[in-house]
Amino acid sequence: MKTRDLLDEKKLPPPNGVARIKGRLLPGLIFALGYILSPLSWWNDVFINLPLAWLIGNAANFFFPGSFEIGMIGAYWLSNLAGILFMLWGGSRLLGKQPPQKRQIWISIAVSLLYTLGLYLLMRWGIVKPFTI
Repeated sequence: MKTRDLLDEKKLPPPNGVARIKGRLLPGLIFALGYILSPLSWWNDVFINLPLAWLIGNAANFFFPGSFEIGMIGAYWLSNLAGILFMLWGGSRLLGKQPPQKRQIWISIAVSLLYTLGLYLLMRWGIVKPFTI
Protein backbone atom coordinates (compact mmCIF):
# COMPACT_ATOMS: atom_id res chain seq x y z
CA MET A 1 0.00 0.00 0.00
CA LYS A 2 1.39 3.35 -1.00
CA THR A 3 1.68 6.35 1.32
CA ARG A 4 -0.71 8.23 -0.93
CA ASP A 5 -3.34 5.55 -0.37
CA LEU A 6 -2.93 5.84 3.40
CA LEU A 7 -3.52 9.58 3.28
CA ASP A 8 -6.53 9.36 0.98
CA GLU A 9 -9.61 9.90 3.17
CA LYS A 10 -11.80 7.87 0.84
CA LYS A 11 -9.85 4.72 1.73
CA LEU A 12 -10.36 5.14 5.48
CA PRO A 13 -13.08 3.05 7.08
CA PRO A 14 -16.19 4.94 8.21
CA PRO A 15 -16.01 6.14 11.83
CA ASN A 16 -17.59 3.88 14.43
CA GLY A 17 -20.35 5.03 16.80
CA VAL A 18 -18.02 6.39 19.50
CA ALA A 19 -15.98 8.41 17.01
CA ARG A 20 -19.19 9.83 15.51
CA ILE A 21 -20.43 10.87 18.94
CA LYS A 22 -17.11 12.50 19.81
CA GLY A 23 -17.10 14.27 16.45
CA ARG A 24 -20.53 15.76 17.18
CA LEU A 25 -20.05 16.51 20.88
CA LEU A 26 -17.78 19.55 20.56
CA PRO A 27 -19.79 21.19 17.76
CA GLY A 28 -22.97 20.50 19.74
CA LEU A 29 -21.56 22.12 22.87
CA ILE A 30 -20.27 25.10 20.89
CA PHE A 31 -23.70 25.48 19.26
CA ALA A 32 -25.45 25.30 22.66
CA LEU A 33 -23.09 27.91 24.14
CA GLY A 34 -23.71 30.08 21.11
CA TYR A 35 -27.47 29.81 21.57
CA ILE A 36 -27.13 30.83 25.21
CA LEU A 37 -25.06 33.88 24.23
CA SER A 38 -26.89 34.78 21.02
CA PRO A 39 -29.72 37.29 20.75
CA LEU A 40 -31.96 34.59 19.25
CA SER A 41 -33.45 33.48 22.56
CA TRP A 42 -35.94 35.75 24.33
CA TRP A 43 -34.47 35.14 27.81
CA ASN A 44 -30.84 35.57 26.80
CA ASP A 45 -30.52 39.32 27.32
CA VAL A 46 -32.30 39.41 30.66
CA PHE A 47 -30.50 36.47 32.28
CA ILE A 48 -27.16 36.16 30.48
CA ASN A 49 -25.85 39.00 28.30
CA LEU A 50 -27.00 42.08 30.21
CA PRO A 51 -25.86 40.81 33.64
CA LEU A 52 -22.57 39.65 32.15
CA ALA A 53 -22.05 42.97 30.35
CA TRP A 54 -23.07 44.89 33.48
CA LEU A 55 -20.49 43.00 35.58
CA ILE A 56 -17.76 43.58 33.01
CA GLY A 57 -18.75 47.24 32.72
CA ASN A 58 -18.49 47.61 36.50
CA ALA A 59 -15.12 45.87 36.51
CA ALA A 60 -13.91 48.25 33.81
CA ASN A 61 -15.27 51.18 35.83
CA PHE A 62 -13.46 49.93 38.94
CA PHE A 63 -10.08 49.84 37.21
CA PHE A 64 -10.68 52.79 34.87
CA PRO A 65 -13.19 55.22 36.43
CA GLY A 66 -15.68 56.56 33.93
CA SER A 67 -15.44 53.57 31.59
CA PHE A 68 -18.67 51.82 32.60
CA GLU A 69 -20.52 52.59 29.36
CA ILE A 70 -17.75 51.54 27.00
CA GLY A 71 -17.04 48.41 29.06
CA MET A 72 -20.68 47.38 29.13
CA ILE A 73 -21.29 48.14 25.45
CA GLY A 74 -18.13 46.29 24.43
CA ALA A 75 -18.93 43.25 26.55
CA TYR A 76 -22.53 43.15 25.34
CA TRP A 77 -21.54 43.44 21.70
CA LEU A 78 -18.85 40.78 22.01
CA SER A 79 -21.14 38.35 23.84
CA ASN A 80 -23.83 38.66 21.16
CA LEU A 81 -21.32 38.37 18.35
CA ALA A 82 -19.62 35.38 19.98
CA GLY A 83 -23.00 33.69 20.38
CA ILE A 84 -23.93 34.13 16.74
CA LEU A 85 -20.52 33.00 15.49
CA PHE A 86 -20.50 29.97 17.84
CA MET A 87 -23.90 28.98 16.48
CA LEU A 88 -22.71 29.36 12.88
CA TRP A 89 -19.59 27.28 13.52
CA GLY A 90 -21.24 24.58 15.62
CA GLY A 91 -24.27 24.34 13.35
CA SER A 92 -22.19 24.04 10.20
CA ARG A 93 -20.11 21.26 11.79
CA LEU A 94 -23.19 19.43 13.06
CA LEU A 95 -24.85 19.54 9.67
CA GLY A 96 -21.64 18.67 7.85
CA LYS A 97 -21.66 21.87 5.84
CA GLN A 98 -18.94 24.32 4.97
CA PRO A 99 -17.76 26.77 7.64
CA PRO A 100 -19.61 30.12 7.67
CA GLN A 101 -19.02 32.33 4.67
CA LYS A 102 -17.94 35.98 4.88
CA ARG A 103 -21.47 37.15 4.07
CA GLN A 104 -22.93 35.20 7.02
CA ILE A 105 -20.31 36.65 9.34
CA TRP A 106 -21.03 40.22 8.19
CA ILE A 107 -24.76 39.71 8.70
CA SER A 108 -24.00 38.42 12.22
CA ILE A 109 -21.92 41.49 12.97
CA ALA A 110 -24.71 43.79 11.73
CA VAL A 111 -27.33 42.03 13.89
CA SER A 112 -25.05 42.23 16.91
CA LEU A 113 -24.49 45.96 16.32
CA LEU A 114 -28.26 46.56 16.19
CA TYR A 115 -28.71 44.88 19.56
CA THR A 116 -25.83 46.90 20.95
CA LEU A 117 -27.46 50.10 19.74
CA GLY A 118 -30.53 49.11 21.77
CA LEU A 119 -28.36 48.69 24.88
CA TYR A 120 -26.73 52.06 24.25
CA LEU A 121 -30.14 53.71 24.13
CA LEU A 122 -31.13 52.02 27.40
CA MET A 123 -28.00 53.45 29.02
CA ARG A 124 -28.61 56.94 27.56
CA TRP A 125 -32.18 56.95 28.87
CA GLY A 126 -30.91 56.06 32.36
CA ILE A 127 -32.48 52.60 32.53
CA VAL A 128 -29.12 50.80 32.83
CA LYS A 129 -26.73 52.37 35.32
CA PRO A 130 -23.41 51.44 36.94
CA PHE A 131 -23.19 50.12 40.47
CA THR A 132 -22.39 52.87 42.95
CA ILE A 133 -20.90 52.50 46.40
